[in-house]
Amino acid sequence: MSNRSQFSSYRNSRVAVWGAAWLATLIFVAGHSVDAANREKDATLDVPRPIDSYAIHFEKDHSVCGLIVASLNKEYRIDPNRLDDIPRVSLPSDSYLGADIQVPWRRKLVEQPDGANFKITSLDVAQVTWKGHALSLFRRTLEKTLPETGALAINRIWMSDGALPTLTSERTLAAGDVDRLVKGAEILVNVDDVLDIRKARNLALSGEGRRLAKPLLLNLPSVKGRLFLLVIDAVQAEIAAPRATDGMVDLFVLEILSDRNIRPICWLNSI
Repeated sequence: MSNRSQFSSYRNSRVAVWGAAWLATLIFVAGHSVDAANREKDATLDVPRPIDSYAIHFEKDHSVCGLIVASLNKEYRIDPNRLDDIPRVSLPSDSYLGADIQVPWRRKLVEQPDGANFKITSLDVAQVTWKGHALSLFRRTLEKTLPETGALAINRIWMSDGALPTLTSERTLAAGDVDRLVKGAEILVNVDDVLDIRKARNLALSGEGRRLAKPLLLNLPSVKGRLFLLVIDAVQAEIAAPRATDGMVDLFVLEILSDRNIRPICWLNSI
C-alpha cells in the first residue's frame, strides 16, 4: 500500500472514531436534573476528542502555533466529577476547543427561557493580566436558531478592562443576570475566505459589518502573555463536517491585539 493510501486509510479511520464519539456527545446518554424535569442538561463519558486531532495547515509563528496545537492534541475527556457543570449546549465548544492553555474560565450555569420550557446554558468568566492591566473576559454559550440549519450551539465573547463584577452565590443564574454581569466590547470576527493567513489582515468586524457576524465556536488561550482567539464555524462543526466524507474542521487561531484589531496566526485542520 502506498504512503498516500496508508495516510488516507488512517485519516478515514480517525474521522470515523471522532465522528462516532462526537455523535455520542449529542445523544442523550446520561440525564442530570436541575430542580425540575423540564430543565435538563446532559453529558457523556465518551471521549469527544481523541489525541492528535489537529494538524497545522498554515502558520505565521510556530512558537505560538506549536504550543496551541500541542495543547489541542491532548485527549479531551469529560471529567465525571464535573458532569453537573456541563450543559449539553457547551459540549461542542468544550470538545472541539477545550485546552489546558485556555484562560482560567469559571463556569456559571444559566437558565435560558425557551417558550414554556427552560434550557440550561452557561456563562464562563475569567480574569487575566494582559498588557500589564487586569482584563475581564466573558464567554456566553447558548443556542442560536437559524432558518437554514435550526438550532446551533454558539459562543459569544466580551472583554472589559478592570476586575470582574461580583457573581451571585446562586449556582444557577437567570438570563437577566447575564445582561447585568457582562461588560465591555464583544469580540466579533469574520473567518470566511481566509485563504492566506500570512497576509496582515484584520479580521475584526466593526461598524455595519458587525451585523454580518456568523455563528461561531470560540475559546481564548493565553500564550506567552499574549491573548488568542480559537475560532470554528459552528455550521461546519455541527452540520457540514459530520456529514462530509473527510470530516474536516477548520480551526483558526487569531491574535487579539485589541477588540478591533484581530489578526490570523495559525490555520489548523482536524485530521
